Amino acid sequence: MNTQHLSGLLKFEGGFLDELQQGKLMYSRLVIHARQQHRLPLRKGSAPAALMKVGGLTLLERAAAVALKAGIGNVSIVIEGDQPEIEAFVRKRKLSFQILPSLPVDSGAATVPSNLIFNVAYLQQRKLSAGDDSSGEPLALLVRSQDDLHACEEALYRFYSRKKSDARFALLMRRYAARVLTRWLLRTPLTANGVSILGLLMGLLAGASFAAGGFGYTVLGSILFYISAVLDYCDGAVARIKLQDTATGTWLESTCDTSSYLAAFIGMAAGLYRFTGDSFFYWLGAAAVFGMAATFIACSRQRREIGGNRPGDYYIKLYSRLKQNQTNALYVFAQRCAFIPRRAALPYFVFIFALLNLTPVLLFFVALGANIMWVVVLVIGKMYYSTSSSVPTSQASAALAHPSVPRRPAAAVSSQAGPE
Repeated sequence: MNTQHLSGLLKFEGGFLDELQQGKLMYSRLVIHARQQHRLPLRKGSAPAALMKVGGLTLLERAAAVALKAGIGNVSIVIEGDQPEIEAFVRKRKLSFQILPSLPVDSGAATVPSNLIFNVAYLQQRKLSAGDDSSGEPLALLVRSQDDLHACEEALYRFYSRKKSDARFALLMRRYAARVLTRWLLRTPLTANGVSILGLLMGLLAGASFAAGGFGYTVLGSILFYISAVLDYCDGAVARIKLQDTATGTWLESTCDTSSYLAAFIGMAAGLYRFTGDSFFYWLGAAAVFGMAATFIACSRQRREIGGNRPGDYYIKLYSRLKQNQTNALYVFAQRCAFIPRRAALPYFVFIFALLNLTPVLLFFVALGANIMWVVVLVIGKMYYSTSSSVPTSQASAALAHPSVPRRPAAAVSSQAGPE
């Protein structure tokens, strides 16, 4: 199976969500058609494809979540033949589905097979093209076997685990540690917000370990800080794969991220004072805390103003502007050094300095860097707004929300989607 069939669709989701928010065409009702032939063969008998899990959600729950994301509050299901397990699942999970005896005749309804994995872009494209996939873009994926489930989950992870603002260290983390942990988290009932809070707890434990002082506790603290960073990376992937990404979740993740930083370096300063008795480390820790807090406040303000109702786009828009101004020395400096304080890179430096028993040097550079950073953030924010007149924000946002994807012949789509 070509999993690019699904990945191509996912690239369009942001753009279609923009159109939905502008009140453009969308169905008023979603009807899920559960037919007998949608059942998947298992070792013992068979099971409805609608109850199979992909990325921590059953296909039925995923369809409901997509409908909610698209602004469709009316979801119905038609169950053909003897499939009591589907009806029992709907009632047990208290899903707000209306169970219908037959398919409705309703021009405002989108009818989808129960073994179809799709997203908002699929519904929007069907409405705009009256069901004709003439654009040639891949729009959905039918599940006919267990292999299809695994292939689809792999495609979901590959697309949703990466961000445009990821640097090399983030790609390294995504490829190894985060990959294993995200897949495990998807099989647990933990929500994305729960993963963020778990990452914060690990950050607090790291701070407590640093505060204990001594070489052993410092190395342990650096390991816990790394685990906290991996969880911070995983929460976004879990949110996007489980369709739990919200503006509130983005703010929670950002707050937990900063709190983990503060806990770790307050603990490090306390541990150094406890181990050496030198009060200088308290002042150094205070300087680091001030710089981190000021950076968080400055970034939060810009996130509200630049990201708007999609705060997760803040870094994407900001980095895009940095890349467009390669002649500006400050922009170039910010672009080249932005990866250092990120959660995907800093834990590696913390671990190396801890192993070398050079945490006093690390704390000095953290305090210095944090106080340089909030100044740079404020200056770049001011420059960002001053250049907005030459590059309208709406145009920049549209370019980011609608990345160009090569078109493929319509035949390629129909061969993948096929009949139910």
